[in-house]
Amino acid sequence: MIDENGNHRHYWTGYSRYELQYKQANNQIECIDYKSMSRDQTKTSFKMIHDALGNVTKAEHQGIMEIIYDPTTNRPNIIKLQDGRQISYDYDVQGERVRKHVINGKGEKLKEVLYLRDGEGRSLVEKVIDLTDSKRYEQYTGYIYGPKGLIGFMRNDEFYSVICDHEGSIRLIVKNQEVVAAYDYLPYGNLIRQYGIPQVQIAYRYTGQEWDEETGLYNYHARLYDPAIGRFYQIDPQEQYASPYKY
Repeated sequence: MIDENGNHRHYWTGYSRYELQYKQANNQIECIDYKSMSRDQTKTSFKMIHDALGNVTKAEHQGIMEIIYDPTTNRPNIIKLQDGRQISYDYDVQGERVRKHVINGKGEKLKEVLYLRDGEGRSLVEKVIDLTDSKRYEQYTGYIYGPKGLIGFMRNDEFYSVICDHEGSIRLIVKNQEVVAAYDYLPYGNLIRQYGIPQVQIAYRYTGQEWDEETGLYNYHARLYDPAIGRFYQIDPQEQYASPYKY
């Protein structure tokens, strides 16, 4: 259901029902009522909080307790999660990620991702350092692009092809003519089905953008995107189009 301002009020995704409550006189979500359509019909309410610029600083439905933005670029510097984990980001002069760092509530490093990018901001090589199980695991991935986007990647000296749909979303990962991973999405990008072992997964999924497993959000370069509710967490930095619904 869409209201007179074009905002979603009610919608269903699979076995879940969402009701969005907005602040009066603008389109900022202040509460999300989530109801499972399973037998128990459980209902939970989650708060969303915005700062003076309209940026989302708290999103309980994603387990996000606080987002701290850079005052100059408006990129997220730190995201604090309900379970005590904290994610920090470093950027290059173009505003693209060059490092993601994840620590637990004790300040111990769990994961680090380093990015090497081309002049267009696309990730060419990524190094992932995973310390989740108290063992150091390193993984290198090199990405290969065609005229319309990602077409494959190299990992552990093995080549994987990527099959995308008309939106540029990654649908299949193929190795030696065999499907080794697959993804299915809801209309706003939430993942409903996933196939394949962790070693062949990639973070670039819906419309080819980077998905952060820690937050459930997509990195759309200048803004974070929430596929659960189909909303960006920051306003359009270019402010390209006049709109009575801007805040």
